[in-house]
Amino acid sequence: MMIQTILTQLRSLKLDGLACALVEQLTFPGMTAMSFEERLALLVDRAIHTRNVRKLVRLLAQTKLKCAQASIEDIDTRPARGIDRGVFSEETT
Repeated sequence: MMIQTILTQLRSLKLDGLACALVEQLTFPGMTAMSFEERLALLVDRAIHTRNVRKLVRLLAQTKLKCAQASIEDIDTRPARGIDRGVFSEETT
């Protein structure tokens, strides 16, 4: 019963990733062997990952790309176009 209350509170705080990770931990028998700090770290990592995925999906939806499956590899970099392929391989900071 206490777990259900915690899950409800996590979801009301919009911590859905944390709630899902907690449910997964409760169903996985090997988790009890881990320390509190290790389990907490896994929960936090999952919450961050969930937020990042949700943000990426939202940003991609906002771009309204003509071709939703576009990728950098598909860019036409023939010399006639004057696009340097090396520009795409550089990391941005």
